[in-house]
Amino acid sequence: IDICSGKDAPLSNAVRILGACVLAPFDAHPDQGGRAHNICEPEGQDLLFRLAWSRCIAFAHSAPPCSDMSMIKFFPGGPQPIRSPSALDGCPDQAPWANAPLQDSSTFHLCVIDALNAVWCCGGHIGWENPPTSMALLFDEVSAFLRRIKAVIFPVARCKFDPSIGKSYLLASTFPPLRR
Repeated sequence: IDICSGKDAPLSNAVRILGACVLAPFDAHPDQGGRAHNICEPEGQDLLFRLAWSRCIAFAHSAPPCSDMSMIKFFPGGPQPIRSPSALDGCPDQAPWANAPLQDSSTFHLCVIDALNAVWCCGGHIGWENPPTSMALLFDEVSAFLRRIKAVIFPVARCKFDPSIGKSYLLASTFPPLRR
């Protein structure tokens, strides 16, 4: 199962090409699975958690959006950050408009971790991915979960798969062959 797959769902498509069974991705993007798989909607969250606890998922991968978690926002000329490494619950001088995105991004990331935890508790493997500039790893719930399940964390250069994209990610997984 692919959680937060992105518009093109590259992981789901790659696994499908290998001949494995893949569920429609769970995402907030309308092109991925429709409303029933939208994890910002109660129906989507309910379906995700029923599947996660079903013992039917062998591997769940997530790449939750990092825009509101990104430390890149601290560079000059960028959008105003809504949190910092020392103020994960919100910058002290933040504008009132930032409260909703701040809460939404925290809730979203914790929902993803809860779903991964359910899959792991039922015997499945998990993968979690975010850029190295994401503050998501600084959240106690995220880092404690990854430590508890003894996830291996390693960098992945996106240009290894698509030379036109100069991004990198940190990938945490309980499935060691993924590192290759």
